[in-house]
Amino acid sequence: NQEDRLVICNEQFRKSNPEENEHIKVGVRYEDFLQALIDAGLFPAAAGREAEFKEERLRIHHTPGTSIEIERRDGRWLLLSEQKTDSGEILTISTDITERKKMEEVLRAAHDELDARVIQRTAALEENQELLQAVIDAAPLIINVTDKDFRFRLINKYEAAQYGVLPEDAIGKTLFDIADSKLAARVAVANRQVFDSGETSPGQEIIEEHENHRRIWLSTKAPIRGPDGEVSAVVSIALDITEQRYREEQLRQAQKMEVVGQLTGGVAHDFNNLLTIVMGYLELINEAYSDTEGLAALIKPAIDATNRGGALTHRLLAFSRRQTLRPASVDMNEL
Repeated sequence: NQEDRLVICNEQFRKSNPEENEHIKVGVRYEDFLQALIDAGLFPAAAGREAEFKEERLRIHHTPGTSIEIERRDGRWLLLSEQKTDSGEILTISTDITERKKMEEVLRAAHDELDARVIQRTAALEENQELLQAVIDAAPLIINVTDKDFRFRLINKYEAAQYGVLPEDAIGKTLFDIADSKLAARVAVANRQVFDSGETSPGQEIIEEHENHRRIWLSTKAPIRGPDGEVSAVVSIALDITEQRYREEQLRQAQKMEVVGQLTGGVAHDFNNLLTIVMGYLELINEAYSDTEGLAALIKPAIDATNRGGALTHRLLAFSRRQTLRPASVDMNEL
């Protein structure tokens, strides 16, 4: 009533709250009734803060039109709704919401578990993304993704360094904005072919010309398709094969020199055999006709020329073997 005393309570309330029966008496003041329940320890939320709990509950009680959820010692939850009647009394309705609270707890636990899984999955995705980005940046390769307007959607540090820019500064720009226009034009043509054909372009060599040198890139391009199946971007991977091509050219030259050396060695050997025969006959003629006047003067130039031819064949043989020959006297009887 207006004096805040209990006027009436139904039988269902008594059956639902047997621990309160001894305190439910007509005429008892609500504040005294509340204090008795707090002293009996029926409200776990009041433990250690009894006065504060009582003050909060009285404030709500004197503010009709509000409701509060309260946990009981036995584990039940009650929803207390209080309304003011036309005659000024306060009507308190107690509803058992224990099952609803259990369901809320189940849903809250499921929500918390889902949140934990989302956080864990997000962290794993971020870690994988960071790892993938680290691999892309660490690779000594040009790696990029460009859209249909040839604008970079991804570019690794290695490639950005080739053009003297940071990866984040290149995003949204085209190769024409950061590199030589001739190179950019060749790359654009190659990208357009992939966009138009929708097929991978493997092993295409792209030559990057500079004033004092050039670089050769072995480029592979592949289409990236969107949900509609259309090519939305192109991923490009290029390896600098300049040094490899230089080594291959050196190997080809070495192989050519090897063939020349083998040919030279064969020719020199045969020529040396011929010179040996010529020298032998010249020496025989010189000995046989040593008394013939003027013959020695004619034979000597031929012998000298034969010796020079022999020296030349030795140098040719040395070239064919790629080693220096060191002639030495040998006693044929010891062989």
